[in-house]
Amino acid sequence: MTNIKTVQHVTTTSKHTIEIHEEHLRKFLKAEGYDLPREAEIVFRVPGGGDWSGLDIDIDLHNPIHITWTETNES
Repeated sequence: MTNIKTVQHVTTTSKHTIEIHEEHLRKFLKAEGYDLPREAEIVFRVPGGGDWSGLDIDIDLHNPIHITWTETNES
């Protein structure tokens, strides 16, 4: 009779999300030596295509940058 070798792997997936608001960016830039005046605009540009193409969108309390990533670990 043939022996069957069984190997078990455990995979864990974690999803992480960060919201970056205007104040986070200002604190980061200040720590790097750039003390922005209050009236400085912090925006991001939407790349070409679609209705928002080429427009600046404010980064503030109501419009944060969302950063999400997934980690998969196998043991």
